Amino acid sequence: MAQPEAFSRALIDRALADCCGNLLEPKRIRFEFEAAITRADWIRPQL
Repeated sequence: MAQPEAFSRALIDRALADCCGNLLEPKRIRFEFEAAITRADWIRPQL
């Protein structure tokens, strides 16, 4: 049986928190990023 999207999101959020720290700090991670040629659910800006 396929896992619901909410379960997948919980796994992804945990992995992002482990590698990026505070997910609410815009300098650490940006969600729903759109650029001229692409779109991403999240990006990790270069520090």
